[in-house]
Amino acid sequence: MIKAIIFDSDGMTNCAEKFSIRFSRDFNIPYEQVLPFFLNEFKGCLVGKADLKEVIKPYLVKWGWQKSVDELLDYWFTGEVNVDARVMETIEKLKQQKIKCYLATNQEKYRTDYMVEQMNYKNIFHGIFSSAEIGF
Repeated sequence: MIKAIIFDSDGMTNCAEKFSIRFSRDFNIPYEQVLPFFLNEFKGCLVGKADLKEVIKPYLVKWGWQKSVDELLDYWFTGEVNVDARVMETIEKLKQQKIKCYLATNQEKYRTDYMVEQMNYKNIFHGIFSSAEIGF
């Protein structure tokens, strides 16, 4: 008998275009200028060893971003909300059958918080395992 199911976020419960691709297109920044951040500094953020708001600051200048770090994160996080209704319906049906539903996600701490609070994942899942909180 199945007692619990673990879901992934990006690509499963939430299917949105990646920030790096959307940001590059929307602000006419070559993707090659955006990618290095994600290949380097961002990796530390994903495991809770670096703070996204701090390590992204030098890139804001390179990318020509004229607004604050918080405004960039708002653009980033709100643009990556495309919850798959079919998956959410499935989760509700599983919960009605007393099957626990958890989320496992490879996220840095600010996006994890956004998903928990703004996307209401705290009320959808029995628990959330984020790489930034776990440290791996």
